[in-house]
Amino acid sequence: MLEIPNPNGDAVVIDGKAYSPSVHHNISGTEDTLYAYLTEGRHTVQVGDKVTNYIWDESEEEFRQELTADMFEFAVPGTDEGDEEKEVTYDSQPKSATVTSDKTDGAITVNYYDAEGNKLNSAPTTVGTYKVKIDVAAGEKKGYPNEIGYASATELTADDWMFEITPAPLTVTGATAENKVYDKTNTVKITNVDIVTKFGSDSVEVDVDDLYGELSSSDAGSYTEVTLPDTLKLKEDHISISNYTLIQPTLPVSTNVTISKAAVAPNKPGATLSASNSTETVGAIAIGDLYPGWDWSEADKETPLVSGNSVDATAVYTAEDKANYETVETVVAITRSNCDHEEADEIVVSANTIPGEKEATCTETGIGHTVCEKCGETVRGGVEIPALGHTGGTATCKDLAVCTREGCNTAYGEKDVQNHVGGTEVKNVVEATCTTAGHSGYTECKGCGDTIDPGVTIPALNHKGYTAVEGKKDATCVDTGYTGDTRCQKCGELVAKGTVTAAKGHKWDGGVVTTAPAIGKTGAKKYTCGTCKATKTETIAALSAPASGTVAADDTKAATYQVTKSGATGGEVEYVAPSAKKSSVTIPDTVTIDGVKYNVTSIAKNAFKGNKKLSKVTIGKNVTKIGANAFNGCKKLKTVTIKSEKLKSVGKNAFKGIKSKATIKVPKKKMKAYKKMLKKRGVSSKAKYKKA
Repeated sequence: MLEIPNPNGDAVVIDGKAYSPSVHHNISGTEDTLYAYLTEGRHTVQVGDKVTNYIWDESEEEFRQELTADMFEFAVPGTDEGDEEKEVTYDSQPKSATVTSDKTDGAITVNYYDAEGNKLNSAPTTVGTYKVKIDVAAGEKKGYPNEIGYASATELTADDWMFEITPAPLTVTGATAENKVYDKTNTVKITNVDIVTKFGSDSVEVDVDDLYGELSSSDAGSYTEVTLPDTLKLKEDHISISNYTLIQPTLPVSTNVTISKAAVAPNKPGATLSASNSTETVGAIAIGDLYPGWDWSEADKETPLVSGNSVDATAVYTAEDKANYETVETVVAITRSNCDHEEADEIVVSANTIPGEKEATCTETGIGHTVCEKCGETVRGGVEIPALGHTGGTATCKDLAVCTREGCNTAYGEKDVQNHVGGTEVKNVVEATCTTAGHSGYTECKGCGDTIDPGVTIPALNHKGYTAVEGKKDATCVDTGYTGDTRCQKCGELVAKGTVTAAKGHKWDGGVVTTAPAIGKTGAKKYTCGTCKATKTETIAALSAPASGTVAADDTKAATYQVTKSGATGGEVEYVAPSAKKSSVTIPDTVTIDGVKYNVTSIAKNAFKGNKKLSKVTIGKNVTKIGANAFNGCKKLKTVTIKSEKLKSVGKNAFKGIKSKATIKVPKKKMKAYKKMLKKRGVSSKAKYKKA
């Protein structure tokens, strides 16, 4: 048996059906309680406008009220009740959300689930998105121990019972670099990067494989800062890296690195140097062309050179980076030759005057010599001249090429099997039929008899391209058709027998309403076939007013409402939420949903909660109840007009967080009562009250 309080004797609906009488006499003789004999399980009971679900508790053998998520307050880890949510950042510590209720005193167990829906053993610590569900033990109604208590619940949750643990930032504070020897570059190898903000025993390091930084200069010396690239990344072999995000450094970081001087300046001249006979002084030798960056010492530039003698001179490295080398001077022994021989490129043959010399032929090497272009003397003798090799002529598929060099005329090389001569001929062509394969024939060279192209097999035609359909008949909406027989026009063979096709059936259009339905009255709709224009008429069921609990948008799509009292006339709805966030909203006296007119008698819990755009609201004359947190957090709300003289209750924190100096307009005769009521529900004492 379920005892249902009904002190006002309101209408009672249980599981969608009206219950009469609405109250029974209890022991004291008063008529304020309905004793409903119900089966075990779950039942929905509506007393007047109030809807409550009850569940049978087997252990207590009694009915208890069903718990719903909106009876609980959820707060992300680190956020106190009523505060603005904080960002949850990884710090290696468990992150526990809080779920509280001002309805039931049953014990609440908070459970956590990862993004894949797996249940965790404890509060999460690592980066990720987590869903919160609660198990609640059966308990009594807070503040009302003598009323029906609440049943237990498992895995109770809401869409917004979620939080995310974001990665902790890692800041680069310094770097360790390898010392190096001057190499004209300012890059140094980085062996370690110092980072801060690691937590607990986490092992997190910057990946320094192939990592280089840049110093402020490439010169030898000591440096205390290095610029790191903006592509730093964490080593992937550490499992903790997903909990961190590396902040790329934008300025140089501290270091301690040295660039040492190189031993010897580059392009250092050798110990000896030969000068041409025309070179008279040391300075006349352009040593910088031979050894870039070097020059003769000023003291040695005017030193004369004597033919056949050796003279010592000092070469000095004079480039801009000379301070980066240990050795920048060297002594060179210079010898001036008697003749500045310039060897000619051409190899000369003088068979009449120099014994053993001869011209080269296609197949035999020759012997010659080179001479100095300045004095004509022989520079080198016995120089071998490579054989010239055969040249010219054209090879074919049956003949070798013939050398065209004068006096040779020798056949050489190989036949060119690609250069067929004498023309070609196609042989053994076989035509394909409908049932037998054919062949394109092979191509033969008339010059050498080789097969140039073996040809290809031509598949049987299989009647392709020669068929026609006979006896075809199209199906209609009510009569069958025939696909027709397929016959080869080349050989006369019946290729395929046709099939009977089903009647297409009527293709009715969307229909036209000829008589519109109304509440309690059927309508009519006429349909027309788009193929044959036949018609049919169907009855449209009479409209019924939406049942209590139905949630729908009004006909203007301005907001969503929940039906709290059903009926074609005299129905009532609760304002649930606006369809879009606007700065000014009016809760109307009445609203039309699917053609049915309702009185708007209440504003739902959380209807405008956190709406940071709303600055003005007008509440209609039929509203009797404003739900908890209805306008909580509407920071810009500065004008509230209440036309209703029937307002009986305002929920907890309904106006918490609106403008402290808001203007509240209320009916004159309700000024005192409403002022007291609204102050308890969040309206500041600084607010101004005016006649509506």
